Amino acid sequence: MGSLRPYVPKADTQVALAAVDASTLSARLSMADFNSVLMHCDVTGTGDWTISIQGAMTVDGTLINMGKVDGDGSAYSIQFTVDAYTTFRGVPDWIAINAIENSGTSTLTVTVQGVNL
Repeated sequence: MGSLRPYVPKADTQVALAAVDASTLSARLSMADFNSVLMHCDVTGTGDWTISIQGAMTVDGTLINMGKVDGDGSAYSIQFTVDAYTTFRGVPDWIAINAIENSGTSTLTVTVQGVNL
């Protein structure tokens, strides 16, 4: 019989992107032991951003867009102009945050936390 892992409701917070002012992809973030990610997006200035999640099953795996549940192939994403919280469910062990600045002159900081929902 295998050993049971202790229940861990939330991970420590991690800054995925710190005050970026142009479109960028974060470093890989471990979400091992968690099935979802809580994300806080902090916008300073005036701008329009789109955030999406890319994921991989292994640390060296190819990052691909996390698709919507309806299976149409488009990426999970959120578009916003002010500070926002969002949750992405069903994430693999490794993710990266893709931030696209659509317009404006703002900076963006994204903080994430692995959670079990």
